Parts: sequence; structure tokens; C-alpha cells
Amino acid sequence: MLALSLDSRRLAMLKAMGTDAWWLKPPAAVAELAAAPEAKPAAVQAAVASPAGARQAPPPMQPQASERAQARPSPAKPLPPAPSARAAHAPASSPAARQRASAPAPAVVPALAPLGLLAASPWLRPDALAAAPAASSPSYLLVVDDLSALGQEQETAQRLLHNMLHAMGLAQSPAVWWSQARRLAQGEQATPIEALLSQCQPRVLIALGRDAAQAVLGDERPLGVLRRTEHRMAHAPTVPVVVTYSPAYLLRAAHAKRGAWEDLQRALQLAAV
Repeated sequence: MLALSLDSRRLAMLKAMGTDAWWLKPPAAVAELAAAPEAKPAAVQAAVASPAGARQAPPPMQPQASERAQARPSPAKPLPPAPSARAAHAPASSPAARQRASAPAPAVVPALAPLGLLAASPWLRPDALAAAPAASSPSYLLVVDDLSALGQEQETAQRLLHNMLHAMGLAQSPAVWWSQARRLAQGEQATPIEALLSQCQPRVLIALGRDAAQAVLGDERPLGVLRRTEHRMAHAPTVPVVVTYSPAYLLRAAHAKRGAWEDLQRALQLAAV
């Protein structure tokens, strides 16, 4: 059984630990504590620790219910689903579903008709051809982009082509033949390039425009690349091919006429070899 008296060192240790030697209190105080109903430990400790004459501090104010409700963090709201998820789970009668159902189907781009060459004809009209002297210059075959696709500009483009031949000194020559490259209508037959070469026997072939160059060479590279490249016919290696701009393009791009004239001069040089 513990002794009822403690030395000062142990009392100091108990005080440092926050423990009071309640068994050392006077008998009246102990009897009062024993007779009192069970109280909260914090209240008992405060009653024992405070001196008899000290004024007891009022209990701390409890926050009102409204303050507690405001201090309590509100639960986080769930994030709305992504648009794709909402559209995927939308019922059939929702606006999103109706919009998908009423959306037009993607347009189908029709395939381009194949390119083909038309039959060759002399550049001169029949009456002028009959009156012209016998050809003394090498023959030329001009293959031009379709002029009929130009609508009202067709006549202007054909007049520009005449001026180009005039600058070459060939406007009145019976040795100039020409053909056109165009998209063939359904059931329309193209003239093979071999037939054109056999008919015209050209010394030089001049392709004026990208469609013309593609129909003659079967080469789909850009026109600028084809202009800078020397070409020979696979089945007629003695016939050089010069690629230049079409009259339709020159009507819209006057700055390209100088380059076209350089191409035509090169054709004249090749024909003179």
C-alpha cells in the first residue's frame, strides 16, 4: 500500500506530469468528491487544481448550429461527364441523338473522267491550207489543254495561241498540227498518241498545259517540274517534247508569258537540230 506522504521531489514529478496527489487532500474534500456524482474528468481536474477562493472560469462558448454548418466543408460536386460520353449515353430522343440522325451523309466526290487526246488537225483552216505553199519547215505538233472548257474565254485563248505561233514564225505554216487534251465524256474514244505521231510526223511536240503534258507523257508531276525536264517519247525517242504553260493560264498570269516564250524558243532550237 502506498504511503500517504510523498517527499517534495515526487510531488514535483507528479505536478510536472499534470497529476495531483488527491489522496493527500483533507478528509472533508475527499468525502465530498466521493459523494458527488460521476463527473467529466476535465471538470474534476479543474475543481481540484483551482484554489477554493478562485473564481471558476465560465465554460467556453459553443458555436451556434448555423456557424457549425457554415464551417463544415461542403461535399465536392461530381464533375460533369465529357461531351463525348454524354453524346454516347444520350437517349435516342435527346437533341444530340436527333442531331446525329439528321446530319447529312458526307458528300461523295466523283472521280475525274480520264484524259484523252482528240484527233489532230492542221492549224490552218482548209481554205488557207489549200492556198499555202508546200511545207518547207519541220513539222510541229501542238497538244493544248481543252479550250472548250474556257467558255467565253475560248476565243481569246485561241487568239493568244495564234499570236504565240506568229512569234515563232509558224502562224501560216502548213507544217503545224494541233490536238487538245480533255476529260472524255462517257463512251467517247480518245486518239492514241501513236496515231497522232504517225499522222503528223512531227519534229517536235509541244505540250501546252498540265493536262496536255500528262496525256502525252503519262507524268503527273507538277507543271513547273515538267517544264524544267527534258522529255522524249518512249515509243518515238527521236521526238523531243517541250512542256510549257497553257493559253488559259497565260490569260490569267501575264508574268508567265516570258517563261512561255523561252520554252517556245527551245522548241525552235530542237527542231533545227
